[in-house]
Amino acid sequence: MLIHGANWWGGAEASRMDCITLGPVIDPELCIRKMGRAEIVVNMQPAFTFGSHERVFNSILNGAVCVSNRSKYLESIFEDQKDILFIDFDHLDQTVDKMKEILENPTLREQIRKNAYRIVQNKDTWKSRFYQIVSLADCAGV
Repeated sequence: MLIHGANWWGGAEASRMDCITLGPVIDPELCIRKMGRAEIVVNMQPAFTFGSHERVFNSILNGAVCVSNRSKYLESIFEDQKDILFIDFDHLDQTVDKMKEILENPTLREQIRKNAYRIVQNKDTWKSRFYQIVSLADCAGV
């Protein structure tokens, strides 16, 4: 497992660190490239309790299964363990077990990936967001 970002994992259990490679903060373009090669992308978005971070949609559009904490928006469009895997902070071991199952079962991984892709392909791309913004801005005559 590869983790990039600030040193928020400083107190991680040493026994769990043998399978984790820590990387520095990376720029957004490299982040998207790495997501494009990943089978699972874990997204932590503590400030987005009503919305979402683009990493959720970028990971899905790049072919990964997204594992994320919940938000009202994500819960309104995705079903847990069908389209996305929501992190259960009260039962982290169960979340880790489910991630292992997804990694070990290519059929399950592909089904979740396809389900999520169907949801986001027409609504949550940068192009579709641009058109949503333009339609909201009432740019007639501009």
